[in-house]
Amino acid sequence: MSLLEQMQAVDRLVRRPGDLQALLAAGGDDAAVLATIDARRLDAVARMQALLTLGRWWQPRFPGAVESLTGALPQEELALALVGAPAFERAEGEDVKATAFVLGALDLAERGRLGDAPWLEDLLAYEYLLAVGLPRRAQGEPVDEALEARLLGPRTRWFEGGRLARRVVALTVAWPVGAWHEGTVEDEEPEPRVHALAVVDDEVAEVEAPVPALDALTLLAAGRDDKAIADKVGKKNASRLLGWLRDAEMIG
Repeated sequence: MSLLEQMQAVDRLVRRPGDLQALLAAGGDDAAVLATIDARRLDAVARMQALLTLGRWWQPRFPGAVESLTGALPQEELALALVGAPAFERAEGEDVKATAFVLGALDLAERGRLGDAPWLEDLLAYEYLLAVGLPRRAQGEPVDEALEARLLGPRTRWFEGGRLARRVVALTVAWPVGAWHEGTVEDEEPEPRVHALAVVDDEVAEVEAPVPALDALTLLAAGRDDKAIADKVGKKNASRLLGWLRDAEMIG
């Protein structure tokens, strides 16, 4: 085993301390070294490292999702599950593309570890765009396209050109993800809404609006005037939507 392979093996063991007994039972050339490990100390190090990873890598970017996840699993158990998941092997740096966190959370949901959490994908998609998807695009950095295809999929539409001052992504969700991201409490009854997001001066600008915002953005990208938008979505809706989009510097 090369030095790199040894380091990778140690890293996996620290992330998945429960593997120690199986490795010892398997014997082999490394059994004598593995037998010198204090299992209790390994477990303590693993728990500390997992909590640090959750707190430093993911909680600042995905506060609402982490809060939601820890409502289903104790924080320490959640941290260990995420760093021990197969998706963690795909993390780049401090999981700069959020691959490990998002795929790990989706895997936990699919395996029934989180109970009934129908809002999770909406919340992950929203916080991903805010903290990763849009900022990395603005800086000319790559994103995980496979992750985006799975997470964003039919939830998002991209608009540009026409009367739009910049590229806008519209995320359609059923839950109050903006409030949850900010840590405020809202009624948890689903109600479809659209978050229009764009990078303005290195920050993400946002407009939360009713679903007719999709029609307005479609017409704006086609260069249509205010009257055409009012005819499509209604005069009152058009006035509000256009005002919000101008305030967010998405249209001139």
